[in-house]
Amino acid sequence: DSFGKLGEGRYALAPELGREGYDALVRDLAATGRQLRGVVHGWLLTKDRGFRPGSSFFHRCEEQGFYSLFFLAQALGGEELPEDCRIVVLGNELGGPPHADGRELVCPEKATVLGPGLCIPRELAGMLCAVVDLPVARTRRGRVERDTVEQLATLAERELAARDSGVFAWRGGERFQHDAGSVPRSLKKQFQAAGVPPWARPAPLLLDAQGALLIVPGLGVDARAIAPVGVPQRSVRWLPDPHDA
Repeated sequence: DSFGKLGEGRYALAPELGREGYDALVRDLAATGRQLRGVVHGWLLTKDRGFRPGSSFFHRCEEQGFYSLFFLAQALGGEELPEDCRIVVLGNELGGPPHADGRELVCPEKATVLGPGLCIPRELAGMLCAVVDLPVARTRRGRVERDTVEQLATLAERELAARDSGVFAWRGGERFQHDAGSVPRSLKKQFQAAGVPPWARPAPLLLDAQGALLIVPGLGVDARAIAPVGVPQRSVRWLPDPHDA
């Protein structure tokens, strides 16, 4: 379970070992004169909830999702990449529109991949990144159907050729993009006056009336100062900050 070259253009990488395998992969590609133009990340296309002994399905998704993408971005950060380089993260049960049978399949363990997926285009100049939810049909024995594999390969090629970043989903041959909502005009003016760049302006928060929201501003900033961005004050019950005690 380590990084290794299996043959011409074929490599093995162990995500549980951390960043070193990603660095080794990028170094070898550079040494052989290959310029990376795109990455298809498919470890979140799962057909079961299996995991290795002593672990859990959540830890599996963390290693092969969040940390995998995080370490890959770090390894690519020091390389000179073409401006149209694109990372495509494929997964199933990532959310999105209902499927053909009306079901909405969401796997919470995979949700953390959205963090690096949405940050990469902001942190790496010229890099595009898309997190794409795909339907994965299985047989009664849990195997992935051959037609599904061919469809996934076709959609992966189409996503690599696209030139946008964000969260997407494919349903019935149609591509949907997640829309976090538009920022109110009054807030846009506040952001402009403060010099906040467009990519750093938060979208409004969609909150459940009975839900809970933890705000951790840090740097001594009062949470009440940032709460107005999408949080209705009349419905907020403030809890004491233990650091103020």
